[in-house]
Amino acid sequence: MLSQGECSEEMASSPYLHENEIARALFDLQTNRSPDFFQEALGFIPLFGKSFFPWGALPYPYEHAILGKLLTQLGQSEKAKRMAAFQNATLDHHLKPIGSLFRQEVGVAASDLEVANREYFEVIGQKPEVVHQFVDERLALVADRGENHTVVCLGTGCKSGMGVFLFEDVGVLNYGPQILPEGSGESFGLAGRATETSFARLDEGFTLKFTNKIASPHPRETGFPWLRDAGYSRGWIRSELHYTPYELMLFAEIEGGRPLTDFLFCFFVQAKACVVSKSHKLNPRSLDRYSGPVQSIALKGSQSEMILEAKEGMEQMKVIPLAGDEGYWGADFMICYKPLSSFHIHIKTEKVS
Repeated sequence: MLSQGECSEEMASSPYLHENEIARALFDLQTNRSPDFFQEALGFIPLFGKSFFPWGALPYPYEHAILGKLLTQLGQSEKAKRMAAFQNATLDHHLKPIGSLFRQEVGVAASDLEVANREYFEVIGQKPEVVHQFVDERLALVADRGENHTVVCLGTGCKSGMGVFLFEDVGVLNYGPQILPEGSGESFGLAGRATETSFARLDEGFTLKFTNKIASPHPRETGFPWLRDAGYSRGWIRSELHYTPYELMLFAEIEGGRPLTDFLFCFFVQAKACVVSKSHKLNPRSLDRYSGPVQSIALKGSQSEMILEAKEGMEQMKVIPLAGDEGYWGADFMICYKPLSSFHIHIKTEKVS
């Protein structure tokens, strides 16, 4: 019979503990061990890299916050504090967690994410910064937050989207490529590490370029209920994002070995109402919808509005009201465009007078 110490040694070599940093930290906390997790120069700790996902190890915000709290309990406070630069970048201008960052459509509940963030910042003795910037070119991640706006542009994904753009009380909660059918989380977003990445800081704003694979369904059970694996979709997206204060321009091209008719480009947005072509008003949680030629779309809020315009490369669009609950990252509307190979979308914001 193995002694308690021998059992601990045998458990310490378990493949599961090598795949799951959270489980490893909990085990080390119970057995008085000291973990040695790799930490990037910018402070974040990549997670689940040995689970053979096509995107490798990523700093999933919920698990990253939990790990930071555990590291403090394990006596590694300085390492935990260095994680704050990234964790700050996962919050919006209301200092609430961004629900779509490295998060699939079926993911961690928003309330759990909020608790994990609050407990992390409390345990390291810091408050989230109101104004914050963060750039990691290898992830193709750029975050810029001010008192009334949040913009995150992202070129690496785990069947997740390309970022957020929020102004006051309206905005885009997530966006990215989609393989039909519309609304399927199994085939939405990016599924890999960004390649051909470049970033440039402008006098006001930035540009980000990247190429990545488009997500597709895969049957593998991952062992993580909030993470689905991705298959090879034979679809790629090349993107160029330009941000200047309160405006975002997206230039993109979809290519690959499957028909363009299989692809959509979708936005999941937050708004009290959505007005198509200044005339057709849609409300959340209603059965009304728009399907037809491409038109300008105004996202209406109490304090501001945001205008989406497909400048070129889109032939049809749909606007579908949603429930605004846990599904689709809490969005009120889904906007789906039918793209040609190359397209250009312009998003601008306006204050409500």
